[in-house]
Amino acid sequence: CGCCVFVFFFLLFVFFFNDTATTEIYTLSLHDALLISSPQEAGLPNIALDAIKGGSKEENADIMQRVFQGESGPYRDVVLINSAAVMLAADHVDNIPDGVAQAAKIIDDGLALDKLNSLISISQQIGREIEGDG
Repeated sequence: CGCCVFVFFFLLFVFFFNDTATTEIYTLSLHDALLISSPQEAGLPNIALDAIKGGSKEENADIMQRVFQGESGPYRDVVLINSAAVMLAADHVDNIPDGVAQAAKIIDDGLALDKLNSLISISQQIGREIEGDG
């Protein structure tokens, strides 16, 4: 689905291009409108910054794999709320809680992992072609 692809590429940015988590999530706003004032309003617990610190690109890739394979915990919670905000900004959902539910379904149904595996395969094929082995 188009929404799945949109969320997936946002998640790639979050996990591959940020070596560590550097911000806390308490209030999300869009166009100066208060959307939620706490993660609990979206059905998620508060997340301590230390619980979501990333690491190297390899460590972050492993975290993303585990989240997309269904592992629960603070990383998944951050993925859900960030994905919900992206879906809201793209007018794919009406509110953050609906976005959290849709993001969870995308992950739980294996769609995010399928897209990740497809991207890995395509990236490896391109790499082989660039090296002259394809």
